[in-house]
Amino acid sequence: MPIGIWLRIALAAVVGIVGLVALPHWHTQEPTGDYLAVALFAAYDRTAEETMQFTEEADWIIADMNREGEMLSGLAGYALQFKYKVGADGLSAALILLTALISVMAALAAVHIKKRWKTFYILFLILMVGMFGVFAARDLFLFFVFFELTLVPMFFLIGIWGFNDREKAAVKFLIYNGIGSALMLIAFLIIVITAGFAIVEPDGGRPLGMYTADIDVISANLADESGYVNSPGAIWPGVANPFYLSEGMAWLVFILLLIAFGIKLPIFPFHTWMLKVHAEAPPSVVMIHSGILLKIGAYGLIRFGMQFFPEQIETYALLIAVLGVANTMALSVTERTRELGLLRAVGMSRAQTRSMIRWEAVIVTSLGVLLGVVLGVVFAWLTARAVPAEIEVLSVPVGRLAVTVAAGAL
Repeated sequence: MPIGIWLRIALAAVVGIVGLVALPHWHTQEPTGDYLAVALFAAYDRTAEETMQFTEEADWIIADMNREGEMLSGLAGYALQFKYKVGADGLSAALILLTALISVMAALAAVHIKKRWKTFYILFLILMVGMFGVFAARDLFLFFVFFELTLVPMFFLIGIWGFNDREKAAVKFLIYNGIGSALMLIAFLIIVITAGFAIVEPDGGRPLGMYTADIDVISANLADESGYVNSPGAIWPGVANPFYLSEGMAWLVFILLLIAFGIKLPIFPFHTWMLKVHAEAPPSVVMIHSGILLKIGAYGLIRFGMQFFPEQIETYALLIAVLGVANTMALSVTERTRELGLLRAVGMSRAQTRSMIRWEAVIVTSLGVLLGVVLGVVFAWLTARAVPAEIEVLSVPVGRLAVTVAAGAL
């Protein structure tokens, strides 16, 4: 297989790691591979009918499974298949570009790191490989591997280079995200043994029952109303369909994914670990965590929640929105309480603190209104001919401007 852009990005990080190990006086301040990520985003064809581009695919793991007697009637056997399959659509390409830009800024912000700086940048580059891989993976198992690859470097980056309470913050980060990973793995396994099943007919051989973690195959099977995953009836005489994903099981898998990626995002009430991490981690690591890693939670909900279970996401849309608002309010209250404690700790009186809060509210609200006006004008111009007729409030530029100004003020 020719070396594509994804392998080049990974190899660029490997070259950086080898260089850090081999050259004792090489203090890199900018991670490698980011230029390729920018090139990938620039080369993405937004006019093409095929949204998934830059795809690379190769067999990775194919394992024969035990025979199950009459269940294998007409089949040569069962096999479990995991692929190295990567690619980028519009969502992935944008997040890969974001990862590249924030990684460069975070690397530059870590210029003050002196303690074990080579180890710091080696872990940093490993973390970058995991982040790029998460947004590019088109196989559930490959996604899980890259997802876990982001946890281990973050644990050490927080625990070694953080502030006074860094060990507790690192352990809390690992426990919460470890629980989320376990729930996500359970959900992925259920998806693979139901929606991932397909009968493959090799050339000149008997049909083979294949369990695959290929995201595209799983999406096609879930969308096929006559497929095994959507057919509760028997597929062999006297044998119930073991690949049927019942409505109750679909809800269970969706809830597992919601909790797993909700912890990563995080959403209320799984947000407490993030406050500890942002308080104790070094600034450059916080940049990576808040700018990229938290987005993995939202990306997972969109990629797997909405793509695999659109009915469930539609039902839970209001709840997710409420949790998002509650999350914002909870974080705001916590941060405000911490700020007040810091202000009083440096000797400010209650009256001075209140006065400072009032001025802060005036400034923030003014900036919000100004931002709302700017965004409203842009929004009104961009959507002048692309607004559904049933949305009356957005049918005229003034209405779009008013709505966006209100959102900006809030």
